[in-house]
Amino acid sequence: MTEEEIEREHKENLALFKKLVEANKWTFAKTMAAIPHWWLARKAVDTGQFSWMVSMIYAYGVPEKFFSKTYKYLYIGEYKYWCMGNPVAETRIINRARINNP
Repeated sequence: MTEEEIEREHKENLALFKKLVEANKWTFAKTMAAIPHWWLARKAVDTGQFSWMVSMIYAYGVPEKFFSKTYKYLYIGEYKYWCMGNPVAETRIINRARINNP
């Protein structure tokens, strides 16, 4: 693949990721209201799409620390998305939070 083709594929993947996350219902993590974020469960969506979304977080995300752990965060629009670091097939939850939480 050429650099242009790779860049186009990257943009297309991120656009599809955004479309998929916008099409799903996210649940507010009320047990962690002090750290406002939402979650999406694998069982609530098509498992193939969910696995693909997790793969995109791992492929395009950037590593960042959260307390003593490092996770990959994928920044798209006003949200960041992350998983808890399990292999794709074992991941049950995708999290998201607003980038600029008040």
